Amino acid sequence: MTRDHLASSVGAYYGMPGSRGPNLFWIEISVMGENSPAEVLKVVDEELEKFRSEGPSERELQKGVNRILTGLLWGIKTNEGLASKLGYFEAILGRWEYVREFPD
Repeated sequence: MTRDHLASSVGAYYGMPGSRGPNLFWIEISVMGENSPAEVLKVVDEELEKFRSEGPSERELQKGVNRILTGLLWGIKTNEGLASKLGYFEAILGRWEYVREFPD
């Protein structure tokens, strides 16, 4: 088994059941071929432990920041998107103005 052919897709998500309280974080994996879920889970656990002990690299951190900012900018590109984001920040933080401070 090589790490290159374990899964056809991997996704990590957060935010359920809602943003006002403690949230869940989950990983969704589509196991590929003859690999067993247990084998794949072992590799995921190893990667999570590596992340916990070493943290992200500067490149990984910058990549994450770039994705968040890109998502914000695409999200407010339309009037509907801007209204949605303003409403989100007002509902979650009680301050719609946070949309201006968020990039900082």
